[in-house]
Amino acid sequence: MKKLILAALLTGVAAGGAFAQSGSSSTVTRTETTTTIEPAWRTEMKEYVVKEHRRAIPPPAGFTASVGVPLPPAVELYPFPTTAPYAKYRYGVVGNETVVVDPSDRRIVEVIR
Repeated sequence: MKKLILAALLTGVAAGGAFAQSGSSSTVTRTETTTTIEPAWRTEMKEYVVKEHRRAIPPPAGFTASVGVPLPPAVELYPFPTTAPYAKYRYGVVGNETVVVDPSDRRIVEVIR
C-alpha cells in the first residue's frame, strides 16, 4: 500500500512539474535603426530643397517635427536626386522646416532648419 501511495505521489509530482514547464512564454524584440545624416549631406539637402521651391504645408495641429516622429499623411513627400548618396530618403516641407523621411514608414530621420 505504501508503494502504491508513493508511486501515486511521484507520478503527480512529475506530472505537475511537466505541466509547469509546458506553459508558454514569448519574447518580443524591437529593433530600432539609427540613421545618421552626414553634415555635408545636410548642406546639400538644404540647398536642393531651396532650389526646388516646394510649397510649405502648415504644420497640423499638435504636430512637432522631430526625429522618430511619423510624418502626417497630408504632407507630400518629394524625392532627392537619384545620384545623391541619400537618394533613398524623401523630404517634405512643414512650416519653416524641411524634414527628411524614410519613405518605408514615413518616420522623420532628420529635421533641417
